Amino acid sequence: MSKNNSREEDGSMLSTFEIEDDAPIKILTHSLPAENEWYHSSFLLLADIVGSGVLALAGAFSKVGWFFGFFLLILCCPLNMYTGILLSRLRKYHPSTGTYGELGESLYGKNVGYICYTFLYVYLFFVLGEYMVVMSRSIQGVRCYINLLRYSRSLTHTHSTHLTSTYTHTQIFYNTNICRPVAGIITCSILLISNQARTLRNIAWLSVISFVTIFIVLAICLHDIENDGVVPDSKHDVVRQVSFWNFYGSFSTFIFAWAGQKIYLEIMSEMKKPSDFPKSLYTSYPVIFILYACVVTVSYAYQGRETPGYILETLNYSGTKSFANLMMFLHMQISFTLNIQVSSRAIHRRYDRDLANCIDTSNPRFWKAQSQWFVITSILMFCTYTLSNRIPFFDDFVELVGSMLSPFLAFLFPCVFYLKTAKMNSIIIDQSERFLIYGIIALGVSVVLFGTIASIRDLVHHTEEYGSPFDCFCESKTCYFDNSKLVDQD
Repeated sequence: MSKNNSREEDGSMLSTFEIEDDAPIKILTHSLPAENEWYHSSFLLLADIVGSGVLALAGAFSKVGWFFGFFLLILCCPLNMYTGILLSRLRKYHPSTGTYGELGESLYGKNVGYICYTFLYVYLFFVLGEYMVVMSRSIQGVRCYINLLRYSRSLTHTHSTHLTSTYTHTQIFYNTNICRPVAGIITCSILLISNQARTLRNIAWLSVISFVTIFIVLAICLHDIENDGVVPDSKHDVVRQVSFWNFYGSFSTFIFAWAGQKIYLEIMSEMKKPSDFPKSLYTSYPVIFILYACVVTVSYAYQGRETPGYILETLNYSGTKSFANLMMFLHMQISFTLNIQVSSRAIHRRYDRDLANCIDTSNPRFWKAQSQWFVITSILMFCTYTLSNRIPFFDDFVELVGSMLSPFLAFLFPCVFYLKTAKMNSIIIDQSERFLIYGIIALGVSVVLFGTIASIRDLVHHTEEYGSPFDCFCESKTCYFDNSKLVDQD
């Protein structure tokens, strides 16, 4: 593969954050049209990064307390931005690469390329499975309230005043007939339509809707947390005494919440000027940091150690919770569509490279290409459905992905590949930046080793405590209401 012969004159960290404008980069014959501006990429970053990870962030924060919580939050922001900039530099020196696999093959040969492909697409597969967990829970959250409301109305119309007053101060449990596997099937039925988007360009503007919906969900959760007041007997720790394993488990969740590097190269491949990608990072990451800081601060201030691992659990069962779950589903649907697009396109290109790039509806082969796409996305979606029921615990799922796979794509690959590229192209790296790169590599390795062990320990513990894969996990088992709020007491 051809290399860009330009060089960086100054290897210092601050100066190398900027990438000079080059002539338009030639894209491979079989690549999609490069039409996105840098702000389109900003929307994609917001939609992809601010996803399911933020739902577990407050719970992870509560496990380590104020000091270590903010330490991890502040640490992850610049580190992930920096490795994103490293990927932008790598794209400059390897302009024909559009994914981690191609980049690894370009630098080290086919074997490393296959390893990179494996890590990337296994990671995307796990992320899609975790998205499926959230969407299934959202379906349950909407359905549970509807059934409870129907039940409360039946009490009002069928019970006498005497019987009604008897139930007034009683907590009434009502089991719905929708279990997690069934909710997952409903989710798959809805995704069949949105999965048919075949380019990131088709999803860029939907990303705005995605960010707005997650913002609404978080605003509702924080509003309810504030209205409910401080949880009685909740404890708040400036520095919480936490075990070694719990610290790495929380760290893994923070890494997952910030990591988006898995599709950075794909995003740059569809940009008119890939050298503008740092603008997308500089625009999106401060917004993400402010949002994350607000979520963890309000949640921990009011709930302390009682902060749940899934922030929507803070909502009372009401119409507000039903609406929040609806918004959550819409957000996750867009995020799922974005990530399955990347995975499915890779499979499609392997199966039929020519038809994979046939996206013009006027082309007589378009519908054949679209039917292939439908089969690929449907099979992949079914596999993620199976995975989501094999690992049904949301916070454990986030920990596992954040420790076992995220460090490779967020930290290790960008750093190792940049060091190799610098050596091949005689790039002078400042000593302080080289020290930073080696530090990030060491950090990534430690999270892979210790974080993975911690997440597996948590997963085994929760399986013994709450249930096994493909169990019902019906939200309504903890769904109750105070009848005094819903029936007429006159």
